[in-house]
Amino acid sequence: MSWAWLGGGPERSGSETYHGELYLVYLLAEYQRRGLGRRLVSAVAGKLLADGTGSMMVEVLEDNRPACRFYQTLGGERIDRRTVSIGGSDLVEVFYGWRDISMLTGGSREPC
Repeated sequence: MSWAWLGGGPERSGSETYHGELYLVYLLAEYQRRGLGRRLVSAVAGKLLADGTGSMMVEVLEDNRPACRFYQTLGGERIDRRTVSIGGSDLVEVFYGWRDISMLTGGSREPC
């Protein structure tokens, strides 16, 4: 069994501002709060930057308070929200965005 799942790539909804998307970050509870989530997000941002994408967004359920705090701590700006129906229940998704993802990698967009 894996202790982490991660995914990212091109933004899928057609945003004119955010061109990359963090699709998924998941860590088993026993691996959380060790800086691993930050490192995983940094890896996705680094890959997007290498591919020429400088911005990114992520969507998360609003009731997932720990995830919302995590993205806010990483500098994500709350940019939108929408209600979706999942399994017959209406749930609110919130979107966080980074206009410049180089700050997630500790670097800059400029080559050395």
